[in-house]
Amino acid sequence: MNWIALVASFVPALVQLIPQIVSAWTRSSGNGLAKVAAVVQGTPVAATLADIGSAMFPKLNPELHAAAAALIHAHPDNTAYVQETLNFLSSTGYITIKPILVVDGAWGPKTSAAVAMLQTKLGVPTTGFLADAEYAGLSVLVSKFAGANINTALAAVVPMPAAAPAPVPAAAPVASK
Repeated sequence: MNWIALVASFVPALVQLIPQIVSAWTRSSGNGLAKVAAVVQGTPVAATLADIGSAMFPKLNPELHAAAAALIHAHPDNTAYVQETLNFLSSTGYITIKPILVVDGAWGPKTSAAVAMLQTKLGVPTTGFLADAEYAGLSVLVSKFAGANINTALAAVVPMPAAAPAPVPAAAPVASK
C-alpha cells in the first residue's frame, strides 16, 4: 500500500476515535495511556498507530506504541501544554532548550528530544514520550520554580489573549423632583 492510500484510510478512522481518545486521557487518574490503549485496541487503525508509535518512540514499551501515537495525534492541546511547560522549564535553567520549542501542538523530533532531555534530568528512562506520572509531574516542577500553580506559572510565559475592556456602566437615571 502506498503512503497516500495509507493516510486516506487512516485519517477518517482516527477522526472517529478522537472523542474517545481525548475522553480516556482527560478522565484518567494515573492510567491514561492504558485507557487510551483500551480505546484503540482492536480498531482498524490499531496496527497503523502501533507502527507510528514504534517509529516515533522506539524506546517506549511496545504495548504503549499505539496509545502514544493516538494521543499525540488526537489531542494536540496536550502536546501544546507539554511544549509550553518545557519552554518554561528551560526559562528557569532547569533544562536547556535552544531554540525554544514552537508551541504548535505537533509532536515532532524537537519536542521528543526536549522530553528526553527532561527525562534524563529526572533520572527516568528516556523514551521521548511522557508517561502518566511524568506528565503529572510537570505541574509539580513548574510550581517549584514559579512558586505558584501551573496556570499562574504558564501565564507568566505563555501569551494570553487580551482581555475585553470592562463594560461601561450606564448612567443612573436622574430622579425627578
